[in-house]
Amino acid sequence: MKERELNELLLEKFPEIKKSFDAYTEWQDGIDTGSFLVVEDVLMEYIKKVLCKKDYKKIAYFCETIEEIYAKNDEYATNVIV
Repeated sequence: MKERELNELLLEKFPEIKKSFDAYTEWQDGIDTGSFLVVEDVLMEYIKKVLCKKDYKKIAYFCETIEEIYAKNDEYATNVIV
């Protein structure tokens, strides 16, 4: 898996981040922007908001998705998630 594939997967799983993702990556490499950056600066900001709202359904979904990505045993995706 490369940046594009992981970013596409994250956008598929978390469509709520699309607007932030586009704004963050438009001046970088777009969909090919490094996933380390996307997770740290886009996805984690979204997760912080979800945690503050105590939206347990979305928190559980986030955890399930992270486990699903980790279970793929893909070196790049695992490094990003860890």
